[in-house]
Amino acid sequence: MRILTFLIFFFVLWTGTSSAVYFNKYDIEWDNATSGTLYRGESFMGEEYTIKAVQFFGPVPGIKNLQGNIVPDSYIIVDPSVNLEIYKDGIFVKEIILKNSSSPYIDPDYEYRVSTVEFPKRNSREWVYEYYKPWAKITIEKRAKPELEIRIITDKNPYTSYSDSMIRARVNIINKGGAFVKDVAVNLSIGDLKATSNDIKYFNKSFQRIDRHALDNFEVILYVPKLTEDRIYVLSADAKGYDAKGLEYATSNSSNVAVKTEHYFHLSKSARDRIYLADDDTVKIVASNGGVYDIYNITIQDSINENFELEQNSTLEWNIPQLKPGQDWETTYKIKALRTNIDGFKIPEAVSRITVNNRPYKVTSGETKIIVNGPIIVLNKTVDKDYAYTNEDVTVTVTINNIGNIPTRVEVKDFIPEGIFLVSGETSLAPTFLELNDPKEFSYIIRRNIDSEVQLPPAEANFTDIKYRGPRWVKMFSNMPNITFLDTSKPKPTSVRTPVSNDTGNKSNLELQKANFSTPSPTTQPTPMTPGFSSIYSIIMFMIITLLRQKRV
Repeated sequence: MRILTFLIFFFVLWTGTSSAVYFNKYDIEWDNATSGTLYRGESFMGEEYTIKAVQFFGPVPGIKNLQGNIVPDSYIIVDPSVNLEIYKDGIFVKEIILKNSSSPYIDPDYEYRVSTVEFPKRNSREWVYEYYKPWAKITIEKRAKPELEIRIITDKNPYTSYSDSMIRARVNIINKGGAFVKDVAVNLSIGDLKATSNDIKYFNKSFQRIDRHALDNFEVILYVPKLTEDRIYVLSADAKGYDAKGLEYATSNSSNVAVKTEHYFHLSKSARDRIYLADDDTVKIVASNGGVYDIYNITIQDSINENFELEQNSTLEWNIPQLKPGQDWETTYKIKALRTNIDGFKIPEAVSRITVNNRPYKVTSGETKIIVNGPIIVLNKTVDKDYAYTNEDVTVTVTINNIGNIPTRVEVKDFIPEGIFLVSGETSLAPTFLELNDPKEFSYIIRRNIDSEVQLPPAEANFTDIKYRGPRWVKMFSNMPNITFLDTSKPKPTSVRTPVSNDTGNKSNLELQKANFSTPSPTTQPTPMTPGFSSIYSIIMFMIITLLRQKRV
C-alpha cells in the first residue's frame, strides 16, 4: 500500500512539473532589459524585480606606480566580483555571485536573467584599501513574450450596390511582441456576406511561426450584395498561438463594411464666377436621373446670397413629380449684385429631397463663388475734437476712398445741422473721378454758441456704376460723429480719441461697404452743380469789401 501511494505521488508530481520543463531553452528570447550601476548596498528595479549589491571582491593593499598613481599591489590578483540579492515583488528570491567572466545567471524557469556588464579595471584604485569603492554595472532581462494583433482591411469602404461587385478583404496577423509565436490559428467570420469560395479552409488559416515584429496575412474575396437600402456588414476574426513555453496568446478584432444604395440623382447649380457690378448673372439648376430607377416627389429649394437680388419675380422652389432614368430637368433665374466683392461672394447650395424605392434622400448641389468687380467706396467723417467750448472752432473732415478694383465717378456733400454755424471751408466735393486708393477729402470749420451735445448728420456720397447706363448712381452715407459744446466756465474733459482711418485694417471690403451703403437707387440723381459759381461768388464778395473801404475813406 505504501509503495502504491508513493508511485501515485511521484506520478502526480511528475505530470504537474512536466509542462514547465518541456520547452527548448534555446528558443527563449530576451527583452525589456534594465541596467543600473550599483555600489555596495545600492539597488535598482527592473519592473517587478529588484537587484541589490551586497558585497564586492575585498580591498587590497596599494602601491604607487611609475606614473605616481596608486594602484593595487601587483602581487595580488584582483578578481572583480559582486554578491547580488534578487527580489521579486519585494520578496527575496536568490543570492548569486557574478564575475567578469561569469555567464549570465538565468532563472530556472527562464523568466529572467542577470548579467554583469562592467566592473572597475583590475588596476583601478577603487580596489585599494584607502580608496575602496568598487561598483558594478548590472543588467536584468525578462523573458520576451509574443503579442498578437489582428486587423481586417478592405480595398475600399463604403461599397455601392450594383456598381461594385467584389469586396477584397485582407486579414493581417501581426506579432508586436519581443518573441516568436508558433502554431497560430486564424478564423474569419463573414457574417451575412457571401464568399467566392465555400471551402472552410478559405476562412481558417494556420501559420507555423511568426517572428517578433513580423506579420502574416491572407485574403478573401466576397460578393457585394444587391440591396435596396443601405446596410452595414461585420467582418470578425480571431487568432491564437503559443510561445516557446507553450503558453497561449489570443486576440480578436472586427471591421464594419458599409454597402450603400445609389440613387444616381445629381443636382448641380452654376453661374458665372466673375462679373461686373453692373452685370446680371444667370443661375442655372439642373437635376438629372442617371440611375436605373424612377425618382419621385422631387422638391428643390434654393436661396441667394444677401448681397444679391432677384432680377425678376422668380420663385426659388420647384416641384418635379417624376424623373425617369436618363431624364434631366433644368431651370434658370437672374440675380443682380448689390455691391462689389473682389474676394468673391459665396453662393449657397440648392437642396433637393427625393424618393427612390420608397426611401427618402437629401441631395445638395454644392456651393459656388462669384467675384463682383467694381468700386468699393469708404466714406469717413471726423472731427478734430470731441469737446469744444461755445464759439470755439471745430474742424470737420470728410474723406472718401476707393479700395475696389475699378475707378468710379463720385460726388460728396455734407450738411450743417440747425444751431451750428459754418465759419469757413467747403462742405462738398464736386463730381470727380476717384482712382484706386487715391483718397479725396474736404474740410470746414464750425461753431456753436449754446452748450449742448450735438450729433452731426452723415455725409452723403453718390458714385456711378462701372457702366454708364443713364443716371445709374449708388448712394451711401458716412458715420455720424458727436461733439459736446461746453460753457466756458466749465472744465473741458480729457477725451481719448480713436482716429478713423481710410486704412481698412482687418475689415473685409464687404464689411466696409455694408457699414456705409444705403439701398441702391437707380433713379438717384447727383446734385446739380453750376460751373464757375464759386468763382463768381468770390469776385462779388471782393467788390463789396472794396466799396465799403472806399466809403470809410
